[in-house]
Parts: sequence; C-alpha cells; structure tokens
Amino acid sequence: MPVRPGRVVIRMLGPIEVRSESGSAATLPRAQRRIIAVLAAEEGGVVSLDRLMDVLHVSKAAIQTAVSRTRDSIGVDSIATRPDGYALGEVDLDVDRFCELIQRAAGAQTLDREIILGEALALWRGEPFAEFIHEDWTRPAAVRLGEIHSTATEDHAKALLDAGRPRESAAAMRAHVERHPLRDRPREILMSALSAQGRSTEALRVARDYRRYLDETVGTTPSATFDHLERSIASGTHTAAPLPSQSTRISTTNVGPEPNRLVDRPEIDQVVELLASARLVTMVGPGGIGKSRCAIAIARRFVERLDAAGPSHRTSGVWFVDLASTDDRSTDLTVVVSEAIGLRRQAGLTRGETIVQFLQDRSTLLVLDNCEHVIASARDLSSALLDQCPGLVILATSRLRMRTSTERVVDVAPMAPESAAELFEARVAECGAGPFQRTDVAALCEQLDNYPLALELAAGGTRVLSPAEILARFVAHPASLDSNTVDGPSRHTSLATALEWSLAQLGPEATSILHSMTVFRGAFDLASALAVVGSDVETEVFLGLLETLVEHHLLRRDHATARFRILEPIRQHLASAAPLTAELEERHARYFAAFTRRAVRDKFTEAEAAASRALRRSLPDVRAAVQWAIANQDPTLVEFMMERMAMTVSAEVFIEGGEWAERALAAFEADAAEMPATALAAAVGCFWLERFEESERLFDRVATTTTGPLQLGILEMVQGFVAIFSGDFARAAQCARRCGEIGRTIGEPIFELQPLITEMDPAAIEVADRLGSPSRSAVARWFAWLSLDVNLRGQSRLPDEGVALAFESGDPYVIAQGLSFLASRLLRSGDTAQGAGELANAVERMLRLRSPTLVWAAVDQSASALAIIDGQQDGAVTLWSALEGAGRASAAQTYMVPGTVEAARAALSSTELEMATLAGSVLSMDAAVAFALERLDQVAKS
Repeated sequence: MPVRPGRVVIRMLGPIEVRSESGSAATLPRAQRRIIAVLAAEEGGVVSLDRLMDVLHVSKAAIQTAVSRTRDSIGVDSIATRPDGYALGEVDLDVDRFCELIQRAAGAQTLDREIILGEALALWRGEPFAEFIHEDWTRPAAVRLGEIHSTATEDHAKALLDAGRPRESAAAMRAHVERHPLRDRPREILMSALSAQGRSTEALRVARDYRRYLDETVGTTPSATFDHLERSIASGTHTAAPLPSQSTRISTTNVGPEPNRLVDRPEIDQVVELLASARLVTMVGPGGIGKSRCAIAIARRFVERLDAAGPSHRTSGVWFVDLASTDDRSTDLTVVVSEAIGLRRQAGLTRGETIVQFLQDRSTLLVLDNCEHVIASARDLSSALLDQCPGLVILATSRLRMRTSTERVVDVAPMAPESAAELFEARVAECGAGPFQRTDVAALCEQLDNYPLALELAAGGTRVLSPAEILARFVAHPASLDSNTVDGPSRHTSLATALEWSLAQLGPEATSILHSMTVFRGAFDLASALAVVGSDVETEVFLGLLETLVEHHLLRRDHATARFRILEPIRQHLASAAPLTAELEERHARYFAAFTRRAVRDKFTEAEAAASRALRRSLPDVRAAVQWAIANQDPTLVEFMMERMAMTVSAEVFIEGGEWAERALAAFEADAAEMPATALAAAVGCFWLERFEESERLFDRVATTTTGPLQLGILEMVQGFVAIFSGDFARAAQCARRCGEIGRTIGEPIFELQPLITEMDPAAIEVADRLGSPSRSAVARWFAWLSLDVNLRGQSRLPDEGVALAFESGDPYVIAQGLSFLASRLLRSGDTAQGAGELANAVERMLRLRSPTLVWAAVDQSASALAIIDGQQDGAVTLWSALEGAGRASAAQTYMVPGTVEAARAALSSTELEMATLAGSVLSMDAAVAFALERLDQVAKS
C-alpha cells in the first residue's frame, strides 16, 4: 500500500504490523497491539474508556499507561484523545485502503477492475486482527471484512473471465469454492470459466456435485441464476456474458464462525421453527444457561441459508448485536445496532431512520443479545423497527421478557443429562484432559444441575483434578469452581460474575428473599416457601417477590409439579456468600420433620401416590432436617420424624432412612429404649444392607425395652417382613398374628391387614381396598394369587391388577415386586418370552434400589422362573447354588411353587447337575445377577 511520509502505518489484514512515523517496523507489546486493534476495529470511531476496560479487562489507569507508551513508540499523533474516549489519529490503515480500492473497482472498466481488485487482494495477508480473531470484540469487523474479501475475490475472478483469462479465473475459484462450500456465485464463475475453456462436461460435474452437497448438508437447492447457467451450459447456448457484480453490495452478515463445538440444545430447533411465523422471539433464562451460544447457532443457520441461496438473496441479512456493554441510562441502542451492521448515518437522517432505510426492503434476522439491563430500550427499538420493516424478524436473548403483545418466549432450560455430559467432555478435550469415567462425569453434571456455565468452569479444572475430585471440592467449597475461569464475555468468566450481573437487576428485598431460599436443598412448593421463608413477610408482598425472582430466572418454576428451585451451582454460591440465620435453619428443619412424619403416615392411605411423589421430591430437604437435628443435638425431633419410618418398605427412604437413624443413634449415644422408632428404622436399614447381626440386635433391644403399642406393632410388622425374605415362614406367620392383635387393640388398620396378607387370605383384598393404599391393595392381590392352585395361576388376573395398582402407588420397590409376580403369571400361562422380559425388567429395577438383600431376592426369583422353563433348569440350579454359597435361603421358590428346587434338579443328569452347582458356587452377587439377566434375555428373545 502507498505510504505517506511521516505517517504511522498499521496493517490489520493478517498479523498486526505497525510502522512508526520514521518508517521503521515497531515491535509493540501485546497490550499496545490490543489497544490499536480495538480502535481499528471501530473503524475510526471513538471508543469510550468503559468500552476499552470491558474489552481489555484492565483498569482505566492501565489503559492510559498503554496509550501513552504506544504514542511514545510509534508517534504522538497515532492515538487521538477525545472527550469521550480514544480514536486512531493520523495513521494509514490497510483496512481503509482495502475498502477504498473495492469502491474504486465498482465503477471501473473490466481491465482496470481486475488490476484494482488485484491490488486490494494483495493487501490481504490473512485473517483480519489475526492475533485476536477469537475475541468477541473483533468479530463484527472481522466478519464484515471477510465478507467484503470473499465478494472481492469473486469479482476479481469474474474480471479475469471478462478479460479473456478463464484459466486464471477457474484456478482462483477452485480454492475459493473449498473455503465457501455453500455459496452459489463462486461455482457459477467456476462453471462459466470452465465452459469458456470448452470444458462443459467438467462444468456440469461441478453443478451436479454442488446440488448433491446442498441436498445432503442443508436440504436446499441452488438459486434460479445457477439453474439458468447450468441449463445453458448443458444445451450449448452458454456464452461468457457478465454475471452480476457484487462489489457495491453491503455485507449480508456480521456473524462469524461457531466459537466452539455446538452441543445439541432442543431450544435451537424450537426457535428456528418459531421464527418462521413469529417476528419477535425472546430466549430467556439465567446467566450462563447458554442463551447467547444458542443465538449464535441460530444465526449461523440463517447465514448458511443465505450462502446457499446465493445472489438471488443479496437483499437478505443476518446481524448479531451484543448489548452486554451498553448502559440503559446513557446508550442510544440505534448507535450500537448501526455500528454492528456497519451503517454510517445518512445526511439528514437520525441513526434510527438510517437503520429503517437499510432494513425496510430487506428480509433480515436481527439478533439482540443480552437485553436484560436495557430491556425498556430494547423493547422500544424492537417495536419501532418491526413496525417499519416488514421483512425484519428479531431474536432477543435476555434474563427478562420484552413483554410485548407479539413476543414469543422460549425458556432456555438446563441441558439434558446426555447433552450436559457431552458438553463437559467436549470442553475437557479442549483443555487437553480426559477422557474420564462416564459415571463420574454423570455424577458431576447432576450435582451441577446440568448448568452449562458451571460445567465449563468444572471442565477447566480437569487439567489437574478428576471429575470426582472436582465434585468433592464443589460440595465442600462451592466457590472452588471459580478458581477456574472460562473464555468469553466478562460477565460469564465465573459464577460470581454471572451472579453479580443478575443480582444487579434486583432490589434489596428480592435479593434477601433469594438468599433465604437457599435454605431449600431441593425443589420446594409454595406452601413450603411461605412457611419457611415467607412467615415474616405479608403474603401478597412475598408472592410479588417470588414472581420477581421467577421473572429474572434466578428461581425456576416447574409448571408440571408446581415446584420452585434454584439451580444448584447458583444456590451453593449464594449460600456460601453469607450464612443463613439460625432461626431460618431451625424453621426449615422443623417444617420438614413434620412433613416427613406426615408423608410416611400417608403412604398407607389413599394419599399414598401423592405422599410418595412429595417425599421423593423433597429428599434433599428431609436429609437436611435430619442433619440439622443431629448437629443441634435434638433427638426428640429425629424420633418425631422416624415414628413410622421402619414400616414403610418405600424406595424413597427404606434404606436411607435407616442410615439416618443409625447416624442419629450414634450421635446421641442413645439406646433403643430412649429412641425406639429410630432404632427400628436403623434395624430395617441394616437388614436391607445385609448387616443381619446388627439388625437382629436392634430388633431384640426394641422388643425387650419398648412398651408402646405403636412401636411394638411396627416391630412385629417389620420382623414378619424380614422373616419372609429370610425364608422363615412360620416366624412370619407368628409376627403377623401378633401384629394383627395389636392392630385390633389400638385400632390400626394396617396392622390388622398383616395376618390376612401373610396367610394368603383373599379377604385381604377387601380390607386393603378399604384402606385406600394402592401398594397394600397390590400386595393383597399378589398373596391371594399365591393361594391358588399352581395350575390355575396362569389364568388369574390378580397379578395384572396388582401391577396396575403398583404403578399407581408410584413406589419403585412395589413396582419391581409387581413385575416379578406378573412374570410368574405369564410363565404359568405359557407366555415364556414375555414373562422372562418382565422379570428382567423387575430385576433391573431391584438393582437401582441399592440393597444387596433385594438383589439376592431378585436372583432367587430369577432361579424360580428359570426352573419352570424348558431347557433352563441348569440356570436355576446355578443361581440356587450361588444363593447357598452366599448363605441365602430361597424364599421365592417356597412361596411361588413348593418343590421347585427338587423338580429342577431332577430334570438334569448327574453331570449337568454337578456342573451347574459348581458354576454357581463361585458366583459373586454381581456375577449372579449378570448370569440371571443373560439367561432371561435369551428366553425373552427366543
């Protein structure tokens, strides 16, 4: 480029180069090169100090120092000081020369146009602002210049063709086609150049290949111009007539390439579909949820459509406007939008009118990113532009809605578990770490609520720590995630900055309520919120604050369950910032202690299904209540919670409740006589975990020290249940009878039901149905079915009715048991394949309940099933051998079909029996389950 003496020369089209006023190359530190690049990217405009501080992440003093040193290095006039910031001063910028030559070429004759465009392209040494190309602030200018360069490259090739140099034109376009695979025009020029050389067959091959590529990648077809050119070449009528020049065309987009690998988000397809009919769509969600990343992906889809459409869509455009650094009090958003598009204000028009003039005849997608802090201005601008520009559609991202009548809102939710794991693993790979165990990754993603910003921060830590170690650190010290930062906007470099950005939009009352709500460890309903947090606030005021928090997406409401929750990383960060009051913690603990007692009691009534759901959803807060009671030495509260815990064979708490009880007994150094309900819950928990001696010791201690009829009735009930699992049916019957006697004495219907069920009395069905508990009605039907003659069991529908009731109860344990009874009924009816499939389903459900006792029970049930399937008796013997080797009695075969073991063994030869027995004797629990599932799968597929 020509250099005027005494002028600083700055080259931005490629690696940054600076020559001082003396003409010598200047070697500048990175900080000074960044400032020059930022000023150059603004195209000679003034850049405020606030903007420089936001982009460079340094203080005002640091910027002033860097400016001063830059002037010392390359010339005092190189950077000009303006009242509201800085601008490039007396410098020669290769970007300006590049654009000037492009404009000159537009009006030149063919030969001159080729020479001028060649000179312009010679200035292009690589990606503009190459050193900083991955930083957000370079994107608008770099994309705009890239589009101009692409068009100039095509115009130059067209000028070569028009000048009678088709070979050079074709050579230039072959490389260009590779870089821009979805643009029609480069292929049109290439095809014309090939045709001009008499290579029509090759030109038509280019056309065919392009059509196939478009169909396979974006599902579209080339433009009408392309179709006409292809037909003319095929018919032999094509001449090298000039193709329409694009030199005077304003760039159609400022959207750059995808910043990193995109992980599937269903919201992207949802928004793309909405934009086909709606003119204003707002993506809302908390900071760091991925709104901007989704918006970039959506914008890229529209850009690809434009590229595929080619010159016939030259009046279309896609523009991305980042509003994060704007200020609602002082920034005119029309300035930000016009700068993003690259518009200069027209004489006699305001900036807003200039934007309207540009957009009113165009089909345009305008993306307004980060609107929450300028929501009023963004709403007004959107409404004005949509009113005057019929071809315009707007996609906004914000933590708040626009609240206009035409707005369609898409709530960006945390990622699906699979997508969250994929995102984490992708960012781990970018860090050069991993791979890691998928189970560890899944556990970390779950703890972080599949929240993208938290996942990216966690991934940054994998250079040193494993996912399991990161999870442990986060649970102990929530702020540990912020020891890793991520590239991106300054508001998203850490959880702290993302949260500060959100809280800045709230008032003090809403902020205080939000902090108080961190006392909830899981999802909570409105009643809980009012009782625990809102008790000191007028109800209407509290509801208004709740609505504000939901509106700002700091509190999420699940409309299906009518429950609220704070994303766990945000909750943990808020909770660690300041301690909760002792009064609030106690109120929370006592509320959930009462809730637990009520929910466990309701599990034996018509409210069972609702109680199961509520207990399952509130487990994190129930755990917290137990922990509070133990930490604050309140055994009375624990005993209050545990009143009926032992009698519920409920998947929500039947093992964990025992673990809570054990911890409480140890912490209080309490005896069964002092805390009988807690001791019973601990005894049952020990049984499910195969700690049989400890279980028996606790049962015996309660039996010898407790006089209360309720706890004695619960003792008999659970000991009878334990006896069934242990194969001691005589003891089970004794316990059931004593339980029934206590029930009649104190008027406890659930106790009265026990002897009827244990004795397989069909009358139990009527009694259970009166109770209203779906699980008890299911169990009554299953045991009544066992009373039937074996040959009649295949025709009875009692197991099927019981399974329907089990699913109604919502209890995973009861559902698993029901499927095993249904499997037995199907096997007896001759439907072997379906029966084996249902039993495999039951076994897999049992495995999820974390109880070794239940796992062995599932092995036992599998053996009993295989025993009555032709050709599978050896499998039954193998599993029974595994049971015997582990010291387990076979309860299922005795209950289901007495004599099954003997019949199965008799069906085998002595050698087969010996081999099957030997094979089972060495099987561990896990191996036995795997063997059972493999055999059942074989039968199900046969």
